[in-house]
Amino acid sequence: MKYLAIVAFVLLHIVAAFSQTKIVVENKAGSLSPEFDSALQQKLTEFNLELVTLVDFKKKCDYFFAELLTEGQNTLLKLKNCNDILLGEKDLGYSFDVLNDNNKAVVLGIAIFDIVENPKEYAAKQNFNKATEQNPPAAVEEIPLEADIRNGQPTNQHQSRHVFTPTAFNLKKGELYYNTMYLAVHDVQYGLNNHLSIGMGTTVGLFPFYITPKATIYHGNKTALAIGDIMMIGTWGRSFFGNVAYGVFTVGDQFRNVSIGAGHLHLSGDVNNTNNKALFNISAMVKLSDYFYFITENYYTWFDEEIYRDILQWVDDPSNPDPLYGWHEVTDTRYYTRTNSLVLGFAGIRFINRNKDIVSYQAGMGYLYVNYGNTPAEFKELWQVSDTFIAIPMLSYTKKFGNRY
Repeated sequence: MKYLAIVAFVLLHIVAAFSQTKIVVENKAGSLSPEFDSALQQKLTEFNLELVTLVDFKKKCDYFFAELLTEGQNTLLKLKNCNDILLGEKDLGYSFDVLNDNNKAVVLGIAIFDIVENPKEYAAKQNFNKATEQNPPAAVEEIPLEADIRNGQPTNQHQSRHVFTPTAFNLKKGELYYNTMYLAVHDVQYGLNNHLSIGMGTTVGLFPFYITPKATIYHGNKTALAIGDIMMIGTWGRSFFGNVAYGVFTVGDQFRNVSIGAGHLHLSGDVNNTNNKALFNISAMVKLSDYFYFITENYYTWFDEEIYRDILQWVDDPSNPDPLYGWHEVTDTRYYTRTNSLVLGFAGIRFINRNKDIVSYQAGMGYLYVNYGNTPAEFKELWQVSDTFIAIPMLSYTKKFGNRY
């Protein structure tokens, strides 16, 4: 029995050595040096944990995701699982910032290990705190725990946009979001930090080319505000320029929200008229189940159209007294500017991939409606037209890339 115990002890340590848990650290509390990373790696190795910067999505649940945040003067550690479920958090204190790199690594390494080893203990504390906030202490009994704290509902990886319209939520630092419509339009958006992203896109014909910066300037508990720009440039010798400078306000959480936006639309170059108009948008995203969302986006603007008609008149020619031929023809061209309204958008379903929640498919109907403005009676013969409504089936595909995925 003594020898069997020794063999079992050795085998358990061998298995543990080959099943290291990997840790990804996202720092939102300030800058950390390469020396800190090296010291933290060394400390985590003592606990059979491995510090990494890249994630193999096929083995995503082999990883824990640590976030360092600033809360007042203190530094806060939050540890989440592969489904973005909070396993625990620790206040590292106000003095964490003034420690040297080696001491910071020791404090953080121990804190991470403590939560990894005791996720249910931390979850119980969190549940107890939530319950005591809602009920008197006497009414709080045993708080049930989920059987496996590492499992949970997936987060919404696609909260930053609808099909084309952005919300006020931004990508996190290092995330890359790819989107294609009909495999004909392709664009990407990259998170420079947690509040600023930059993107670009074009069609398979490489016309036009567009750039899409966005900055989230406020992100509260249930509201967010962002500003951005969509700049479109003509290619292949086409003299075309378009720009939409916009602001968007989102109310709700990542699963259910409404976004209201307004901007300035400018078009010039190879278009009928140079347009400088306001552009308004209202969009919504509603979670129907873990893998289905209803999404809609709708735009409104207007444009001016110059219409005309030629009126032929015969007038007396004073230089020719002949009553039969003393006339000449004059063309009088009359113009009128008609203001037309334009509404376009999309409504449909977002399908989240069950195996990879960073992948989604959007299917639904896009539409375009043009309401032609008032046409004076003298122009109706040539320019009176019925309103136009066009519905088009739409399909798009999205995928997110980044350290977590």
